[in-house]
Amino acid sequence: MSSLLDLTNSHLRDLSSVEITPELKHLDLTANRLNAIDPRILALTGLRTLNLRQNILPDVAPLDSCKCQGTLEDLEVRDNLLTEIPSLSSFSALTRLEFSYNQIRSLAPLTSLTADPTTAPPLVELYCAANKVSSIEGISGFAGLTVLELGSNRIRNIEGLEVRWFTGLCCTDAP
Repeated sequence: MSSLLDLTNSHLRDLSSVEITPELKHLDLTANRLNAIDPRILALTGLRTLNLRQNILPDVAPLDSCKCQGTLEDLEVRDNLLTEIPSLSSFSALTRLEFSYNQIRSLAPLTSLTADPTTAPPLVELYCAANKVSSIEGISGFAGLTVLELGSNRIRNIEGLEVRWFTGLCCTDAP
């Protein structure tokens, strides 16, 4: 069995017709019509990348109970219907998070990732462009963050941000 399943642009409304094997490491569900996370995804213990881009997910809170919290490195939920970032407090391996093109108003839930510095993930890239974020908060605990994308938000002030961390910082096109 392959450790990669790419169902990009498969026009799926749910995954009932899809075989999801326990060995899966990389799952790409880009450009479907999913409005919920299949419980079988939450049961995957070795998942390293999960791409839920361009679906119609209103909420990804069920991820808080997934079994891959110690292995998931890359989570992409860009271009969905999210209004908030879920608690990701137990995810210890995340290096990349992509929440752009949603309706998110606050980055504050990201503090759940750094509440315990001994288990904080080695987050390197954070993308939250084209949301409704008005202030930069919740990211000060990510010492390894090198890319921060916040363009096309409602940010007026940049305070408490140590720019020495970044190799890429984008906050342009704020309305």
